[in-house]
Amino acid sequence: MLRFALTTNSGKPHAAGVRSAMAERVTTADVYRRLGELTARVDALIEHQARADAASERSRAATAARLDAMAVQQQAMDARLGRAEEALVKIKPFVDDANKWRQRGIGALWVFGMICTAAGAVLASTWREMVAALRGI
Repeated sequence: MLRFALTTNSGKPHAAGVRSAMAERVTTADVYRRLGELTARVDALIEHQARADAASERSRAATAARLDAMAVQQQAMDARLGRAEEALVKIKPFVDDANKWRQRGIGALWVFGMICTAAGAVLASTWREMVAALRGI
C-alpha cells in the first residue's frame, strides 16, 4: 500500500482531495480514480484549447478578409488618383497660360496706374495755369 498526502509548499494540506493533514491510506482504486480525474481535466484543457484555437482561426480569417477588402479599396483609390493626375497633366498648360496672362494683366494695371498718377500730378501742378489760359480766351 502507498501512503502519501498532498501538501502545498508551506507544508499545509492541499485543498484539493486531502481531508486531513495526516497522510491517508491510498488504494489502487483511489490512484486510478485520481488518475481518471486528472485525465478528464487534461482532456478538458485540450478541448478548451481547441475551441480557443478555432476562435482564433476565425478571428484571423475575418481580419484577413477585412485586409483584403481594404487592399481592393486601396487599389481602386490608386486607380482614381492616377486618372486625376492624368487630367491634371492635361490641364496644367492651360493653367500656366492663365497665370501668365493674369501676371501680364496685373503688370498692365500697374503701368496704367503709374501713368494716371503722373497725369494727375501734372494736371494738379498746372491746374492754375490751365484755368487762367481758358479764362483768357
